[in-house]
Amino acid sequence: MDDRFLTWKLPAFSLQPLIDNAVKHNSITRNKPFHISVRTEGDLLVVSNPKVPKLESEPSTGIGLENLRNRWHLITGSDIPATFASFLTILIPVVLIAGSSFLKMVVAEDSALYGWANIFGDKIVALGLGVIYTMLLAVFHKASVRKSNADATGKNPQNFREVVLNSWIARGLEIALPALLITGMGGAFAAVIKAAPAINDLAGLIEQSGVPGLLIPFLIGAIMFTAVGSMTTGGMTAAGVVGPMMVTLGLSPISTVLAIGAGTMIFNHVNNSGFWVISRFFNLDLKQGLKYITLPDFVAGMFCFVMICGAAAVGLF
Repeated sequence: MDDRFLTWKLPAFSLQPLIDNAVKHNSITRNKPFHISVRTEGDLLVVSNPKVPKLESEPSTGIGLENLRNRWHLITGSDIPATFASFLTILIPVVLIAGSSFLKMVVAEDSALYGWANIFGDKIVALGLGVIYTMLLAVFHKASVRKSNADATGKNPQNFREVVLNSWIARGLEIALPALLITGMGGAFAAVIKAAPAINDLAGLIEQSGVPGLLIPFLIGAIMFTAVGSMTTGGMTAAGVVGPMMVTLGLSPISTVLAIGAGTMIFNHVNNSGFWVISRFFNLDLKQGLKYITLPDFVAGMFCFVMICGAAAVGLF
């Protein structure tokens, strides 16, 4: 590879699907190792491999490669919004909600400004304004929106309003509804756990088990997150269980919170709404989601816990 390419950048998650597909659909043995070539030809980056099909073919949806083609179209196409205009779809609700919170800290509650901050800082209003801006942005980039919609759905309605008000909303609900349902059920399950009379007995048994103090909030955080499927809900539930034990275990509030946080990274799997949001965004199937989301989160959680133990051992908290 020519040295001039070393400073060039690729969009995130561009090479992984290609290499994953090559490994998935070809036979690899010790006697016949499999070689994947990544090289440059002119100004092109070429990924190639010999075709050695498996005796039993793996099921494939083609979603990964289609998603990669769509992303490259959006990046290299001419009818796309500027970077700042694209980021405004996210920045509008973030700035409104955050700005409202800071503003209400410095103005009087009976002032008109406080009332306006309440209105525009409301999450429904802020997100709604972001959606309205996104739809207006689509009007100025119809060609790119139509191409993206046709690639995703195989349909190209003549009326542009059908793309924005029908196809967009349907595709959004398809992604959002499972996440919302999973989060709601996880929150309900967490409430049941908190209200269970046996939870105090469980706390007492854990205290008397002789398990190292810092390991307890870590394990409880991991168990609660695995059960309820939400980092926030699992972490808050774990905090309610561990809180009364901190003095007995000799733990500081900082180390307890950090250990619970590390624990809630361990088993990010199918009952977590975030798992499905990321999987749908990158068009990953279940196996790929477990590989690219669950496994890295597990490694990150274990690494964080080791670092927390090290920091606690040298007396940082």
